[in-house]
Amino acid sequence: MQRLMPGSVRLQLLTPTKSLPTRPGWLHEAKLDGCRVLLGKDGDVCQVRTRGGHQVQDSLPELVEGLQRLRATHAVQP
Repeated sequence: MQRLMPGSVRLQLLTPTKSLPTRPGWLHEAKLDGCRVLLGKDGDVCQVRTRGGHQVQDSLPELVEGLQRLRATHAVQP
């Protein structure tokens, strides 16, 4: 399978804190149990990749199904 995502696309690392940011312009997201992945689509080919670069689309078929339903022919989504 071809590599869909360029090497320059990186997933963000988390920064643990004891309180949520309250200043204007700051966004946050709660990190629940799970992992961050990068989704890629090129025509009919879909990939799900971990931050370490491992392809895991076989383990997450529901994400691949969602990618396949997108109207876009090319997409990268962190």
